[in-house]
Amino acid sequence: MLFNSFVFIGLLVLTFGLYYLPLLSRWQRSILILSSTVFYSYHQPAMVGLLLMSVLVNALASYLIAHDPGVNRVHMATLGIIFNTGLLVVFKYSSLLILPLGLGPNPLTTFLLGIPLPLGISFFTFQGISLLVDVKKENYFRNEQLIPRSFWHHFERIFLFEAFFAHAIAGPIVKAHDFLPQISPKKLSTIHWETTTKALITGYFLKMVVADNLKDFTVWLAYPYFQQFSGSTLVLLVFGYYFQLFADFAGYSLIAIGLARMFGYSFKPNFNFPLLATSFRELWTRWHISLTNFLREYLFLPIVRAGSGKWRRYFGMLFVMIVAGLWHGATWNFALWGALHGAALVLENILTKKKILMMKSPFLKFLKGIFIFLFSVFSLILFKFSVLHDSLELYKTIQSNTFWFFYSSNDTKIVIYTLLYIAPVGFYYFMHFLKKTSWYRAFLPAEFLIYAFLFFLIIVNSGMAKNFIYFQF
Repeated sequence: MLFNSFVFIGLLVLTFGLYYLPLLSRWQRSILILSSTVFYSYHQPAMVGLLLMSVLVNALASYLIAHDPGVNRVHMATLGIIFNTGLLVVFKYSSLLILPLGLGPNPLTTFLLGIPLPLGISFFTFQGISLLVDVKKENYFRNEQLIPRSFWHHFERIFLFEAFFAHAIAGPIVKAHDFLPQISPKKLSTIHWETTTKALITGYFLKMVVADNLKDFTVWLAYPYFQQFSGSTLVLLVFGYYFQLFADFAGYSLIAIGLARMFGYSFKPNFNFPLLATSFRELWTRWHISLTNFLREYLFLPIVRAGSGKWRRYFGMLFVMIVAGLWHGATWNFALWGALHGAALVLENILTKKKILMMKSPFLKFLKGIFIFLFSVFSLILFKFSVLHDSLELYKTIQSNTFWFFYSSNDTKIVIYTLLYIAPVGFYYFMHFLKKTSWYRAFLPAEFLIYAFLFFLIIVNSGMAKNFIYFQF
């Protein structure tokens, strides 16, 4: 079910009305769980069983760790983490593991290769892992505060934690210690409508007006169709895809944040203007922040703490980024994309420690930021294709067709419209800069007019609805 579909709007209105109905106040969690189950099962009803299995296993394992003194905490947590990782391997990485082995057709390989990718599996399995690690280590607060004595009460809380429709399909990745303490009775009067409305309008605008329109032009970045275009047009389309991906996922994240606020829950920002990054390290504190924080807390830091030495740290950087790449998709393209960013982080760390990259000049920082932006954009070509051959062909075509400028009317149309739908992202960043200046105070009385105009554009200029790109992850 898409956030920008009439079916979802209907479900949202019904859920919101029942959720804050005084007579049903004691059933708020149950209403959200039921609504989230309907939302998740809309396109893949058979996969609800998988989500239920995940909830049950994670709830049971965390409950036993917290309240059964006869259970080995480490073993139980390890089994739970293996279960969550196993779900990812079976449902997402079967082809990646089977095809290189050259195994011929047989009932097992046919079954594994035919398994559909469950929506949101990369997200709810990571959330299950965060729950088990937090309970096992008693992180942030003690287990009696995290896990109630009633198993049914605990199961209900974990169901809501994993399945809440605001983030179940494409994040942000919400950690157990951030979400569970927020589960409490909610009141309509506590909603901050201004920030909620701004998040929803901005999110829907980025998704429906920017990303959904750009997709009609970046669709030409497919082999062999891109070979008909000039190198300059292809470069612009690559930039278009970068901004489409940003608008699509940042838009989704803002919608998720706004929806969560409507029901009394607070999600941390998932994007913080990544185009402003002046280092690779900063880039990954601004882009898909919830994934970066998860991998840092639950993977990178344990690797570093397991030993000492700079090489362990460098290995951790490279390994974590390869994992981040594979998390996005079960092809070697994604692994290579992650390895490139991992290598960039390692090299940057080495050069910084040797004081080669200690740039105090604003102009030099600006140039470094431009380089990082260009690196991000053109490495995303690996992200765009599932086959390495197609990515390499696009790189070659850009190089070989560089001097063919606008040789057809089709090129001209694509260039104009791609620039047109990239421009709003530039305005989004301009408003971010403006808010940091004293001029913005004079602008505040008219701010609502901007959001009214964005809402108007959502109504009259939305592209054809399409799944969010991160649904496939």
